[in-house]
Amino acid sequence: MAITTTPSIDISQELAEVLNGVDSLRCYWYISDAVRPPAIVIGQPSVDFTDTMSGFCKATWTYPLTLVVGRNSDREAQMALSHHLQLVTSTLASATVPSIQLIEPTDARPITVTVSGQDLPGYSINVRVRA
Repeated sequence: MAITTTPSIDISQELAEVLNGVDSLRCYWYISDAVRPPAIVIGQPSVDFTDTMSGFCKATWTYPLTLVVGRNSDREAQMALSHHLQLVTSTLASATVPSIQLIEPTDARPITVTVSGQDLPGYSINVRVRA
């Protein structure tokens, strides 16, 4: 087992830089208590130090990303959520970051996110990162 030399916070910030390119979406590289939708929040990752595909002094992280949109109407919210999910996952899948070997969205599950006391539609997106 090799312990990684890359801090998780560095990867969170790299993912945020990639996602800042998604038009009309606010990106938070930390878990914020003041989120303004439409937004994506990069959560705390799980870390696998034993993944043989990660290489020497590297690890594999699974980051939970929370995508949330506002709700003017259910139809508009679902359309916005679908649009942003496609933009986020395609942006991540096509990203090239020199310090990261792999960025791979693995799954997305619908969730409800409470923002300022209001339940809003969202997705929990898991993203595998090797660095």
